[in-house]
Amino acid sequence: MSSLSRELVFLILQFLEEEKFKESVHKLEKESGFYFNMKYFEEKVLAGEWDEVEKYLAGFTKVDDNRYSMKIFFEIRKQKYLEALDRQDKAKGVEILVSDLKVFSTFNEELYKEITQLLTLNDFRDNEQLSKYGDTKTARGIMLVELKKLIEANPLFRDKLAFPTLKSSRLRTLINQSLNWQHQLCKNPRPNPDIKTLFTDHTCSPTNGPLAPAPVNLPVAAVAKPAAYTPLGAHGPFPATGAAANTSALASWMANTSASSSVQAAVVTASSIPIPQNQVPVVKRPRTPPTALGIVDYQNPDHELIKRLRPAQSVEEVTYPASRQQASWSLEYLPRTVAFSLHLGSTVMSMDFHPSHHTLLLVGSVNGEITLWELISRERLFSKPFKIWDMAACSLQFQDASISVTRVAWSPDGNFVGAAFNKHLIHLYAYNGPNDLHQHLEIDAHVGGVNDLAFAHPNKQLCVVTCGDDKLIKAIYMMCHKSF
Repeated sequence: MSSLSRELVFLILQFLEEEKFKESVHKLEKESGFYFNMKYFEEKVLAGEWDEVEKYLAGFTKVDDNRYSMKIFFEIRKQKYLEALDRQDKAKGVEILVSDLKVFSTFNEELYKEITQLLTLNDFRDNEQLSKYGDTKTARGIMLVELKKLIEANPLFRDKLAFPTLKSSRLRTLINQSLNWQHQLCKNPRPNPDIKTLFTDHTCSPTNGPLAPAPVNLPVAAVAKPAAYTPLGAHGPFPATGAAANTSALASWMANTSASSSVQAAVVTASSIPIPQNQVPVVKRPRTPPTALGIVDYQNPDHELIKRLRPAQSVEEVTYPASRQQASWSLEYLPRTVAFSLHLGSTVMSMDFHPSHHTLLLVGSVNGEITLWELISRERLFSKPFKIWDMAACSLQFQDASISVTRVAWSPDGNFVGAAFNKHLIHLYAYNGPNDLHQHLEIDAHVGGVNDLAFAHPNKQLCVVTCGDDKLIKAIYMMCHKSF
């Protein structure tokens, strides 16, 4: 999903929260996976609504995603199990043991057996490790503290725990600005347009009298919620003195094949309308003149979002030839300024950004070193100089060779790091967090240098694909270390 679409989700979340659509807010948080509402999560944990707790978590992580996620789900299900036993509801306890806790037996069978034995006790507090278990409310509070620590440490929740800083009613403000813009494009602007709906394009009907000398001024503060506007009901109506309707008007104007002449007329009319000094003009001059399709390339980096917001289109909007395309972006949008530089002390051979945390940059250098950088803070999170993990398996000639990284790469899920070297080897690391990178697999992959490395996921099994100086391409399954 693009950055603008992501920001649109946050605007909708803010709108739903302001309008008290509580269930819709949390459903969108979960379905988008962009924002984990810790306050809502705390409320459900303390209330013991375990089904809702797990459903909400499922929008962000699964049991087997990483060790943090596994611990989170285990603590929740263990608490659910203990509460059933505390109520002397053994049948419910058995159900939880079989359906919820059984999955953890493959990782720690002894712990699962110990939990099962609690069924034989009249009071599970007779178990030494649970002797300090208090009442249910206290136990939930203690568990919540632990859950919050695990969530904050879990890399899957990074950048999802803080809601962006927004001015109140930001979506209303943007709609109001769009209405103002539409009215300025109107061929016959009237000082007090009659806005009745946002579902259709606004046009001021012509009158016998003189036209209004200027567009209506729509201050942002005008986006109040008077009860006179009915289409949105009690949930945030817009003023009847607004400037136009439908956020898709600009997009329709930019792409309407049957109104190229009216588009040009609208541009002339809008540009010729005097604008009061206290009103910022919102229509920018196009870089290129309108084409036969009436497509105007505006200096607005967000116009693609406006197009995506367009509702059901008219026949004219969808039948123009597909070969005709909008003018490409100008070179002025390409970055030209260096934001900052990182000094590594060695020539960089390869780089790769984390697949989901886009400020984490993995770097491989000519001296064989692998480093991970956090670009926002410009902090080096870890550094792994090259060393042979199994010296006994390497020849003396190889041990004395000069080693350089040829390629570094993240696995698609971000849980593994791969590094290829100019002499025989590839190294695979398991990544569980900013400072948690440990050795996973060292493979003597090729005769000569390993020139490239990539991850693949055929048959739901993670494998690493390499190519080398020996003119071979190898696919190596990581779990069983089987190469083809």
